[in-house]
Amino acid sequence: MAWAAILSLVALSGCDLTPGCQCPQVSTGAEFELLTSPAMMVNGAQATLTGPVTDTLLCNADPWGASCQWSGTTPVTAGTYTLQVVAPGYQTVTAQVTLTISSACGCTDVNVAPSSVSLGSCTPMSMSVACQGKTCGESTDGCGGMVNCGACAAGDVCNAGSCCTPMSVSMACQGKTCGGGPDGCGGIVNCGACP
Repeated sequence: MAWAAILSLVALSGCDLTPGCQCPQVSTGAEFELLTSPAMMVNGAQATLTGPVTDTLLCNADPWGASCQWSGTTPVTAGTYTLQVVAPGYQTVTAQVTLTISSACGCTDVNVAPSSVSLGSCTPMSMSVACQGKTCGESTDGCGGMVNCGACAAGDVCNAGSCCTPMSVSMACQGKTCGGGPDGCGGIVNCGACP
């Protein structure tokens, strides 16, 4: 299953165009939105702008993908930049973007063009990668799907990705006459009703 993703480049504006033309804050730079369709979080995205200055953007997962913002470690500088975006499960994207700085109402405004860059398709992890360290149950494929990591033999149960043989009632309830006892595989055995 392939998922398409779009990286939208949205400028942060330092000029609030409300009556009285007030500046809430001076802009620190461009914010990049990583959007997926269907909407899904993108963890571990990394974006770098290289040009008049180099900035490794700060990226955080959000419900529709990820948001990447200018780090603030270098001043925003107008010019042409090479944008490189790396996100687990997606193809690496390299594109040219232009940052322009303008003033309105005495406020700084940073504009980004083009306004979007396609990340391509998410590539699901193989069973051997997704199920690493597991012999049963399910694991995420990194693209919103699940991978079956295997099943346990009859009578066994899957506990935290490993097959386990539960203790018998007599073993789990040894020394107990009522209540519950652990079965050794994450479950509870009924040892009888208490008087």
